[in-house]
Amino acid sequence: HSAAFKHVDILEENIEPAIQNNIFGTLNVLKSAANNKSNITIISTDKAVKPINVLGFTKRISEILCNLFLNKGIDIKIVRFGNVIGSRGSAIPLFIKQLNNKEPVTLSSYNARRYFMTIKEACYLVIECTKIKNKENLFILNMGKEIKILDLIKNLGNIYKSFYPNFKFKIIKSGLKHGEKIREILFEGKKFKTINSNIFAVREKIYNKNDIENFLLQISNQSRNSNKQKLILMKKFIQK
Repeated sequence: HSAAFKHVDILEENIEPAIQNNIFGTLNVLKSAANNKSNITIISTDKAVKPINVLGFTKRISEILCNLFLNKGIDIKIVRFGNVIGSRGSAIPLFIKQLNNKEPVTLSSYNARRYFMTIKEACYLVIECTKIKNKENLFILNMGKEIKILDLIKNLGNIYKSFYPNFKFKIIKSGLKHGEKIREILFEGKKFKTINSNIFAVREKIYNKNDIENFLLQISNQSRNSNKQKLILMKKFIQK
């Protein structure tokens, strides 16, 4: 289950749909899994760690909701990872398109860094996570070292130059979008090895059942409240 409202800038402008899909959509799937005694794997994101945007808030809460179902006789896995090369909305296809069109390549910040992995790697490791029998149910994938986006663009440009010696390209700083971070991290708690060297189990804060249920009641009653109030409520709950 991915609850894939995943684009930072879109969700910043559409808070209510983000809440309904990423929070209550996840809750519905968890309830269904519990009722049918089916196992479930939640796909999360590095943006759920120390979240500052709607995507991060809602995905972190989707992780926390799993606490309600830990003793329901089902196997729940949460898999958290970063950028997937070539996925919808990924920056690399945009950079290539700009280079192909001989347009300036836009970069949010010269210091921006991200973790990357291929679609094949992500899919394989997510499936491998489902096989792991572990006390912890939150997993992160080995995504290697952070890549500086400026270096990535320069390397792409150099590939074009190797084919077309006179090829020139320009990099323009566009500025961080609202809710966008310069760097992402994959976890806050303790990390443990698993049987797969590319998968780590993580132990993070366990939330009280009553606190979770009270939050769900509050956020569900806030449909008429301002987006700012919803953001405050989510942030307050996560930091509780």
